[in-house]
Amino acid sequence: MKKLVYPVTAYRWSDRENHSYFVGVYAKKAAALKAADKEEDNRGGKYDCEVLEVELDNGIEGKSDHAFKVIKAIEKRIPSDLLIKRRLDFNPYDLNAVAKWTKKNLK
Repeated sequence: MKKLVYPVTAYRWSDRENHSYFVGVYAKKAAALKAADKEEDNRGGKYDCEVLEVELDNGIEGKSDHAFKVIKAIEKRIPSDLLIKRRLDFNPYDLNAVAKWTKKNLK
């Protein structure tokens, strides 16, 4: 029987080339998804988590056709450098925050 584990990685603004960190590895898919959701909530929307399903003791080791199953994919976000350039001080995915900023700044 295959032993499956579920690693969770957090990516800042969903950018694999930017800051990321390992959240944890879980024996149950539900626990990994719960940890990913909790981490995203705790980080205020700056990080998205990816959850993979990985067979224990089975790496790619030169097998180019070997792929891990993606359980929860990261969402595409605005790159953080654009946010810095625009100097946004709110989560651009929070429609209430966008409306408030627009009303305040675009009179």
